[in-house]
Parts: sequence; C-alpha cells; structure tokens
Amino acid sequence: MRRRTSRRWSGSRSVEQQEFEYTRHGTVNLLLFLVVHTGRMEVVEAKKDAAHSIRELKAFRRRHRSLKGVFLIQDGDPSHTSGDTEAYWSECRGWWRPRFTPAHASWLNQGELLVGSFGYRYLKRGSWGSREEFVEHVLASGSEYNRRYAHPFEWTWTNQKMREWFAKHAPEFLA
Repeated sequence: MRRRTSRRWSGSRSVEQQEFEYTRHGTVNLLLFLVVHTGRMEVVEAKKDAAHSIRELKAFRRRHRSLKGVFLIQDGDPSHTSGDTEAYWSECRGWWRPRFTPAHASWLNQGELLVGSFGYRYLKRGSWGSREEFVEHVLASGSEYNRRYAHPFEWTWTNQKMREWFAKHAPEFLA
C-alpha cells in the first residue's frame, strides 16, 4: 500500500516529506515561568489542575525566595482561577500578584512569545517516539535555551505611549 505524504520546500531547496499518518502519544501539559528581569524560562511538567499548579507555584517561590514579590501574568485557565488557587495566593500576603490576560488575547502575554521562540528553535520538525521522550527533550532543551537566548526584557512601552497609540487607533476599532 502506498502512503500519501505532504511535500513542501525546506529552506535548503530540497523537498521535505512528512507522512500524514502518525502516531499520537498523548498530550503534555507544561507550566512555563518567564523570569522577565533575566529573560530565563523555567519549565515543568504539570497536570492541568489547581493542585499541581499550586505545587509548582510553591516550588517557584522557594527557588526565588530573595524576590519581594512576583506579578504572575497568566490566562484564565480553570487551574489558575480556582478557589484553591486564590486561597493559596491570599495565604502569601501579596507575594503573588496575579494578573490575567484578556480572553482570546494570549498574544499579549510575553510567555506566549517565549513559547513560540522556544518551539521554533527546539521543537520544529521534531519527532519523538513517546510522550516521555518529548518531555525529556523539552526539559533538557530549556537549560540550553536559557544559556544561548535568554536576555532581560527591556520595557519601552510606557502608559503614555499606550494612550497615544490608543488615541490614534481607537476609531478603527470602535467603528
């Protein structure tokens, strides 16, 4: 039986082929922390529930005891908005300052940009034989990514610049 493949040109002008029938090995939930003042990422495998999120938040806080607090910018996933998670934050007396990106606007999140950059460098065209191999690859690649590409973020967009931009472009969006 002949297998169909999709063809596309790669950057080296050779035809790249990928079989349309592949084995899916399950899904992986990764929790990614972007430490903005260093540009470094911390990635851990975590189930998508409040108990695992809280466990990883506590571990992050232990690793970064010297910080006076953290702005935690995240999407509105139920594990981030559960009562248990909110109770944990309140126990921390303001150390965590959670902020949520608007629905359907994860592009505002620097973490999303980090995931895209990491994926382009370490996941593009990858093929793993199992879920475990993929997780091992991601966790091992994180330290190299930090060594080679991490850099502090320099915030150049002030509130004033945002207001000026909005005043100029608001009529387009509100029409």
